[in-house]
Amino acid sequence: MRQWIRTVCTIAAVASFLPLVSATAQESDDHQAIRKLFQQEQEGWRTADGAQILSCFSEDFVNYNIPIRNDQPNFLQVHIASGSHEDLKERVLAEDFQGMKAALADTARRMEHSYELNHINVDGDEGVAISTIAWAWVDTTRDVRVQRGHQTMWLLRKLEGDWKYVGAVFPISAYTDETP
Repeated sequence: MRQWIRTVCTIAAVASFLPLVSATAQESDDHQAIRKLFQQEQEGWRTADGAQILSCFSEDFVNYNIPIRNDQPNFLQVHIASGSHEDLKERVLAEDFQGMKAALADTARRMEHSYELNHINVDGDEGVAISTIAWAWVDTTRDVRVQRGHQTMWLLRKLEGDWKYVGAVFPISAYTDETP
């Protein structure tokens, strides 16, 4: 098991040095399918469609968390975080699950959500992707605009012909910014 964590940390360390380029020209069908999977999952959060979100994850999904220390990912403290398939299932299929739907509808906060896949690499039925996900909103209690974002490394596998997330390494970078 420790070798698996070491491998994931090595991949994440190397990925943090990759240029962030979004290109769809001449992508393979697998690249396009992974982009569609990412879009489907993110839209599920935006519309509070828990079944749609859950359909993107394999049943053996594992979430790895990297603490950020002094604005840098601390790979020596990576740990397996809550967020297994069962945890996710319980959360997104709960009767009161709202995803981002309520926040996006709040006109006082003016929430914005953006996301993109910056890198995809496929080797047979295995893949890795780097995403950037960001949010911005007005903190009405302090009258400031808050912007937050992070990059995640997604580990993917083609299962029965469909790409699924089998793991996530999060965050490989993160930021918070506030402006009056």
